[in-house]
Amino acid sequence: MQSLAVSGVWAAAVTPFNSDMSVDLGALHAHVDWLLANGCDGVALLGTTGEAASIGINERLALIEDVAGHWPSERVLVGVGSTAIPDTVTMIRAAQDHEMSNVLMLPPFYFKGVSDEGLYRVWSEVLRRVGQGPLHIHVYDFPAFVGFPLSAELQARLHRDFPDRIVGMKDSSGNFDKMVEVIEAAPGFRVYAGTEALLLDILKAGGAGCISATANVTAPAAAEVWRCWQADDIAGAEKAQERLTALRTALQAFGMVPGMKALLHRAFPERVGPAIRPPLLALSAEERDRLFATMDAAGLNLG
Repeated sequence: MQSLAVSGVWAAAVTPFNSDMSVDLGALHAHVDWLLANGCDGVALLGTTGEAASIGINERLALIEDVAGHWPSERVLVGVGSTAIPDTVTMIRAAQDHEMSNVLMLPPFYFKGVSDEGLYRVWSEVLRRVGQGPLHIHVYDFPAFVGFPLSAELQARLHRDFPDRIVGMKDSSGNFDKMVEVIEAAPGFRVYAGTEALLLDILKAGGAGCISATANVTAPAAAEVWRCWQADDIAGAEKAQERLTALRTALQAFGMVPGMKALLHRAFPERVGPAIRPPLLALSAEERDRLFATMDAAGLNLG
């Protein structure tokens, strides 16, 4: 059986694009290599920060095929979020076919006001159609983008009914009390905070770590919190968390995708281009200057 995703610090990786807005697979490889060498325990591909909602399903399938085998499967989460069950199943099967069993699944996000029962049937139907191949689904709870939260009761039920297949979640709600509620309601369920600002708090509560957009640039600082935690150096972890939280707070004012791409393009211009797919827009020159000045003052150094 393929391994579960490891705990610790994960980056919700950006997807580099060429100037014609096609996916730059070579740049993606180089960026993920850098993340894994600079503090990340794993990477989530084709998530929100990866602009997956703006990437067509055929492009996603091509990306899955291209990255297969480049990194240990337990260090990769493949985003399979879609509004349609058949598309989600197609992406899961592609990941399975290429020996990547860890996936990150948004609920269908077009219809609002849906019930827990309706959402439960989405995951159960996906599992029915996928069949018995190796699979570790991580639920993606992002109410600001999806339009509704996923209840702790729903997530506990999913894990209880499918304990070997629905194994964890990324919580991007920012609601720490809710994360703790899920941890307590679903023993063994692996809860990742969607922000590294909550990394130490979620670890203390029994969570698995963080999966964060800003870890694209804060990975080394986040890794220091994780290193101290593993060494039982709580004082060191708390000090490292203070610096990490300050970096995250400064970064999130500039927009996750535009901000990450601007910083990465400045640090690695030959690798990560500034292109962003509409409706998102790159930062203006004035916004870039403010971002760079803010992060320089905060001590961000990408090497």
